[in-house]
Amino acid sequence: MKPRYLILLLCIATIGCTSTRWVVEDEYTVDESEGEKISSEKILQKAAGPEMDQPVLSLELYEVQELEYPERLLARRYVQQYRPRYGIWALGLGTSALMLSMAHTDWVVDMDLTRNEQILMNTSAAVIGTASLFSMRPVGEPMDTGAEQMLTEVGTAVRKDTVRLHNDDQQAIQVHIYDDEMLYETETELQLMAGSVDINLLAELGMESIESEDPVKINVEFEFEGRQYSYSFDPEDFMARYAEVTEDNAPLRSGPNMISGNILNNLAYGAQIPITEERDNGWFQVDYGVSHGYVHRDDARMIWKAQHIDQDDAVIETTGEFGEIDIEQDIPEADYENEHTLAIIWANDSYSSEDVLEVPNLDRSVELVETYMHRRLGIPEEQVITYRNTEYDDVADAFESDSLHIAGQQIKPDTTNVIIYYLGHGLTGSQNDETRAYLLPSDYTPDEEESGLIELRGWLDQIAKVQSRSTTVILDTDFRGSSVSESLEHVDDYGDDLSLQEEAMVLTDQHPNAAILFATEANQVNGRYISEDGRTNNYHGIFTYYLFRALRESEPYAGMLFRSLERNVNFTSRRIHDRAQYPVMFGEEGIRFIHQPESD
Repeated sequence: MKPRYLILLLCIATIGCTSTRWVVEDEYTVDESEGEKISSEKILQKAAGPEMDQPVLSLELYEVQELEYPERLLARRYVQQYRPRYGIWALGLGTSALMLSMAHTDWVVDMDLTRNEQILMNTSAAVIGTASLFSMRPVGEPMDTGAEQMLTEVGTAVRKDTVRLHNDDQQAIQVHIYDDEMLYETETELQLMAGSVDINLLAELGMESIESEDPVKINVEFEFEGRQYSYSFDPEDFMARYAEVTEDNAPLRSGPNMISGNILNNLAYGAQIPITEERDNGWFQVDYGVSHGYVHRDDARMIWKAQHIDQDDAVIETTGEFGEIDIEQDIPEADYENEHTLAIIWANDSYSSEDVLEVPNLDRSVELVETYMHRRLGIPEEQVITYRNTEYDDVADAFESDSLHIAGQQIKPDTTNVIIYYLGHGLTGSQNDETRAYLLPSDYTPDEEESGLIELRGWLDQIAKVQSRSTTVILDTDFRGSSVSESLEHVDDYGDDLSLQEEAMVLTDQHPNAAILFATEANQVNGRYISEDGRTNNYHGIFTYYLFRALRESEPYAGMLFRSLERNVNFTSRRIHDRAQYPVMFGEEGIRFIHQPESD
């Protein structure tokens, strides 16, 4: 046999084939591509609080949607491989050969066939032979190709979906807040803004404390979009026990016994000190600064109040090293290197003019910012650039930028995220009959007026030129003259006319993925987290403290940071300094500060 015939026979013997088919897998599969909203309802859900150091109930707006989807037959495509049935091949081809022999020779039987009979025999032989060749057996299990298709509609399904809303429209909500004994009760109107509302329970009730050892519950009730809401909270969930002194010169002792020589201090009538433990033998163990003291029940009573650390009769240090307060400790480490983020820190606290007030503890705040940039956000050290006490002529060099560079660093438009953090003084002034905001270089002196100032709009315009993936500017300052120098108190009135939104638009209008965060409104003070008597000292500013507390405890993105600042900064400022401080944010809230590197 010639080789080519042998090869042909081998090919025929090993021939195989595959086929595909669609198989119905599920008779009632929901087709989510064709959903139709049949009803919707707006609801408020509890987002946070009240907490021990913040008696604020935070609610967020959601829309509950009912969607109707068609249910269809779900078909999936499979591939099946086949191999020949060699026995059937042999039988079929043998039969075909026999019939052909019978039709054309007398080897098998001597038959005198007519022409039509020969054609019939030939056709039958061809059919039998061909049929045997197409007789294949399946090999293995059918293989799923992953291809799916929806077929005939067989029914409908209704599902609910909850969507977070960030509506710009304001909506008034009438809230009823009261305690079980109706000692405190109020009806107040609160505004639902940007899809959220915060209810400060104690501020709305006009109370600072509950004068009861067993306080009753605080209740919150309101109606929204036709639905009744009711919340009830135990005061111990967000208030702490305090010993309020009821006698003049009540002794504060080092131990729970009345012996000579253990009196640490004499407490004034009405002084309130946090209780750390209530003793069965008639003593309150109280927090006395860095140690404990004891006050007898005959000299004090227990009350409940919002927990804070500006106690009149506690003694704590007013100086210290980095790492002594909570936000400086246990800073989470990033899981990966945030190599596509550039952080620029500009900090001024030492001014050439003796008339300019120093910014307290700024060295420590700079260390805080740098530490969080490295550890929490995972930014490489060489990409955290700090400018300290930069003079006017050097500011342009420090922030020199074009579309692909800033601070001497190259920017990749699709990947680089820029964070700029300013700590120092700001000021409001007038230029061409328009109110403007300024930042102070280190060589500023009050008598130079605007000539020695960095115009905020010009500075932001320079930053806006950079074509980054995202840009975030944080201004840890205020714009009041009295914060800068006693000689500039008269410019505080300019703050009433300063529009921070117009200042911010220089950046946000040019960069679609930019945000700017101000520590205060234009006419407010960026307060220190230090009480006037110096006994409460968190070293940093209130804004600084709560910004980095939020960075430590939550997933860091711009909107989350601002929501945390909204809940905490103003409340703390009013509590410590009896004045308002509202942080302000403009731009894109969705900017994230940690960017996981893309996998190869």
